[in-house]
Amino acid sequence: DSDGKPDYSREVVSLLPTETIAGMVAVRPDEKVYNTALVKAMSPQTFRRAVEETLDPIDDQRLRGKVSWEWMEAVAAIEDPNRAADLLRACDTELLEEALIDRMNGSDMNKVAGGVNVFRFFSGDAAGAVVPSHFVGGGSFGKVLDALFDSAPDLIRLVVRRAWERSVGDDDEVKPEKKPDPNVEEVVDP
Repeated sequence: DSDGKPDYSREVVSLLPTETIAGMVAVRPDEKVYNTALVKAMSPQTFRRAVEETLDPIDDQRLRGKVSWEWMEAVAAIEDPNRAADLLRACDTELLEEALIDRMNGSDMNKVAGGVNVFRFFSGDAAGAVVPSHFVGGGSFGKVLDALFDSAPDLIRLVVRRAWERSVGDDDEVKPEKKPDPNVEEVVDP
């Protein structure tokens, strides 16, 4: 454009292969630098395809979470809540949850923070102008969640809650007691 920033056509971006899109979006992901003009130019369908196809070959949960989180950071970086909401709502919520599972592990959603029950806040029945960083802390995690929450509060509440539930899911599982087999005779070593 006239300011020297990249300008992309939505039609052209929709024709790009996922590998090209992913490579162009993640300018310097370690430094949290993303090609926001390209992200803004994506249709919700193109964004969904890019996220799904980027994650599809990855089996490792932690790596999937890291890559999914980078997509969420890229959406938060566009600083356009309406556009971000369109993109986020196009994605499968499970893919968004994967970005948060490791980050939510060990979080106590049953606590009360600043007079607000954390789980109730993320369950969607809490009112007020509280943002997620109030509960999860500041830093880049809190800032990204706040930006995404500003875009789609109901979706982010759902995603955070489900990610937390998935992160503690194994802790709630009752493991059966191991009982000795009555048909096996136990021999004591002398």
